[in-house]
Amino acid sequence: MLARAIILLVTGFVCHRLSGPIILKLMQANALVRTNYLGKEIITAGGLTIFSSLLVSIFFVSAIFPEQQLPWLFFFGCVLITLVGLLDDIWGNHKVKGLHGHLRSLCKGELTTGGIKALTGFVLAFLTSRHFSQDYLSLAVNALLLALAINALNLLDLRPGRTIKVFLLGFLLLFWKYGLLVEQGWILVMVGASLSYAPLDFRGKVMLGDTGSNLLGFALGYSLVALIPLYTKAFLLMLLVLLHWYSERYSLTEFIARVSILDFFDRLGRPEV
Repeated sequence: MLARAIILLVTGFVCHRLSGPIILKLMQANALVRTNYLGKEIITAGGLTIFSSLLVSIFFVSAIFPEQQLPWLFFFGCVLITLVGLLDDIWGNHKVKGLHGHLRSLCKGELTTGGIKALTGFVLAFLTSRHFSQDYLSLAVNALLLALAINALNLLDLRPGRTIKVFLLGFLLLFWKYGLLVEQGWILVMVGASLSYAPLDFRGKVMLGDTGSNLLGFALGYSLVALIPLYTKAFLLMLLVLLHWYSERYSLTEFIARVSILDFFDRLGRPEV
C-alpha cells in the first residue's frame, strides 16, 4: 500500500510540475490577479493548477493502476466546487463578506457569486453525504461537516501557505489513522500536486483563491465524512461551527498571532516581510 501511495503522490507532483506553469501563464496573461494582504497584485485562483493536475493524472494513474476506479461522486464534487470557486474569483463582488453576509444577500433576493458558491456547497454536501449516511442524524452531521469544511479552508486562505498546511496536516493524520480508500488514491494525487504548488503559495507569488481553497476543503471534508466515526464528526462539527461564529465577529489572523503554537505553525515556511 505504501508503494502505491508514493506512486500516486509522485504522479500528482509531476503532473503539477508539467501543467502548472502553463496554467499560471494563461492566468497571468488574462489578468486573473488580486491584491494580497501586503497590497501586492498576485495571481489568484492558483488552485486551478491543482485541479488541472488531477485531470492530467487521471490518464497516467489509469494506465499504471487499471483497477484504480474513478469515484464519480468525488470527481463530480471536485469539478463543481472548483467551477463555483473560479466563478467567484473572476466575477466575485468582494464588498459582501463572510458566509453570513452572502446568505443574508440571498434571503434579500440578491444573488452574489459568493451566494452561489455557498448554496452549491450546501447542496453538494447534502448529496455527497447521502452516500455515507445510514439515518437522518448521520446525514445531518455529515452534510454540515462537509459544507463547513469546504468554507473553513476558504476562511483560512488569508495568509500564504496557511490553507495548504492545514490541508496537508489534516490529510496526513487521516492517512496515518485510517489508511487509504479508493477516493483517497485520487486525493493523494491532489496532495502531490499541492506539494508542488506550495512553494509558490508560501512565497506569496500565487494565492489559492476560492478555486483552490474550496477544492482542498471539499477533498478534506470528503475524507472526514468517509472515514471517521460519528462521534468524532460531531466533535469536529462543533469546532467548525465555533470557527465560523468567531470569524464572523473577529479576526482569525489576530487570534492566530496571539496563540504561540498556532503562530509558529502559521509562519512556518513563510518568508518574513
